[in-house]
Amino acid sequence: MGFLHLEYSEGVDAVYVCKNCNTHLTTPYDIVSRTFHGKTGKAYLFSNVMNVQTGPAEDKHLSTGLHQVRDIYCKQCLQVVGWTYDLAYVESEKYKEGKSVIEKFYIKKKYVNTYTTTKDEKNLQSQHNTSQMSISTAGISARSTILRSTT
Repeated sequence: MGFLHLEYSEGVDAVYVCKNCNTHLTTPYDIVSRTFHGKTGKAYLFSNVMNVQTGPAEDKHLSTGLHQVRDIYCKQCLQVVGWTYDLAYVESEKYKEGKSVIEKFYIKKKYVNTYTTTKDEKNLQSQHNTSQMSISTAGISARSTILRSTT
């Protein structure tokens, strides 16, 4: 059995992760449509997903017609998170081919590389910096006194 290779989104401020295990699945920038629905409710159509495995292809009659789809599973915890479109038999639905739907119930939005400093945190940082400066200044004057007394 080999190692599990997971991909991580870089250079983005937010990602959608598996609610069960926090594995990166996609980004908000990959959303094509927010108007989809799955078994658990709201779902999003994404142009790109990562860290998923697919099940076998099967033809399904969905609300927009007949499609060939595959369930997609989180690669880490194997939770079914949605489906991917292999083939759309209706011409107007061809834009879905190669794209994936993830149900909102199975994901959560995680913010990365962002940090907002609150007013209290700024005050604490300011107090810390002031006390560090006092300690440094005291250390310098104490050191210079010691150096002067030895000469």
